This record gives sequence, C-alpha cells and structure tokens, in this order.
Amino acid sequence: METVNGYFEEFASVFAGEEADPDGEEIAHPERLAREALDFTLDSLKRVDDYLAHLYEHRPEHLGPPYVLTALWGGAYVGEVIRRSAPRRYHWIDYDVFVDRYPTSAELLGEPDLGVTAVLSPGGGGFTLPINKIIKFLRNGPEDSVWFYATAECQDR
Repeated sequence: METVNGYFEEFASVFAGEEADPDGEEIAHPERLAREALDFTLDSLKRVDDYLAHLYEHRPEHLGPPYVLTALWGGAYVGEVIRRSAPRRYHWIDYDVFVDRYPTSAELLGEPDLGVTAVLSPGGGGFTLPINKIIKFLRNGPEDSVWFYATAECQDR
C-alpha cells in the first residue's frame, strides 16, 4: 500500500524545529514549545503535553490556521515518535487510500477531515490517529495526554 511517510516525517521535523516551513508558517504559540527537548522519544511527548496544556488553557473561541498546523504537525510528531518507538512497523497512509483498501474502516473513521487526513497503520486494517489525538487534547485538555496515548501504542502486543 502506498504510504505518505515522507510528508509526515517532514511535518514532524518542522514541529520539532529541525527545519522551517518553506512557506514561513508556524504553529500556535511556538515560544511555548520546548523544541530543544523534542528528540523523537516517548519522554519528549511530556513536553508536547505541557505545550498542548498551555494551548488548551489559553485557546481562543475560534481556532485559526496556526492551530490547524499545530494539530497536523504535532500529530505527525506524535506519530513519528510511535513509528520510532513501537516494536511493530507503522506507516502513514492517506485516508482515501486506506478506506479504498479497507472499506469497512470508513464507518469508524467517518467523513474525511483534519483528524483522519492520514492514519498511522501497522497493517492488516489496524490504525491509530495521532492527528486526531492532538485535536482531542485541544478540546478536552490534559486527560487526552499524547504521552500516555503513544506509550500505550508502543506496548508489545
């Protein structure tokens, strides 16, 4: 199945501050993210939780484009941490490609939107949604910890 790993590796690198966005765009409140601690380990997700908690506590009524980039690039970072830490191989798969291959997954995933733009799949129709997890944290707060989520995804099954 065709993957979009390269795109999400790049998004994660931009989130982590390893490279700049070519269009000069930026996440919401980048000064609040401890990018120097983002080394693609599970522990680095505790710093992402801290950052997301700040955004949750200070979120505006309407979340604009920087929050969209936060969800997309932050979700990519969380997914890349999972890919590097999990005992099984994961790949980023575009929503349409995944649903074409596994049609019954459309019932679970719903209509395409930012949270399901791409799924992180270990194969066999399984998937997890790191982008959606960032969106949930921004809506619900620290109860949706990305560190806890990724740690659970990386358990040997």
